Amino acid sequence: MFVVIASNGGIVEDVMLFPLEDKALDYIETILETYGIDKETFNRDKPGGYWTNNPDLCENEILLREEPVQGAEALAVITWSQEDVLHRAKERGMKITEEQARTIIGEIDRKHDASMGISWDTIDCYLDYL
Repeated sequence: MFVVIASNGGIVEDVMLFPLEDKALDYIETILETYGIDKETFNRDKPGGYWTNNPDLCENEILLREEPVQGAEALAVITWSQEDVLHRAKERGMKITEEQARTIIGEIDRKHDASMGISWDTIDCYLDYL
């Protein structure tokens, strides 16, 4: 299992588990895109995956590491992306920009209620407020 830990100013903001390294790396790219961080400003400094844009201050860090997870074979990981938002908008006959979709997925990520989850209805609510 691969663990992605994203922090800002030393505060952990996101922790995700992925069964495949490729999926974890895709998620890291999504984090960078969502927050408008240029991939070129982030350096992969350590083997195993460690990105930082300021190694002295540790302002923004993304750590990727492989961890044995007991019961991981029974783990389900659901990921929503800006592509899902764009697809849903198109299904509803709405035209939105990639920037709007990125903003929506970022807001959903920051404000979601883990006890209720994220669904197509969640995306619809955010689309309705555009």
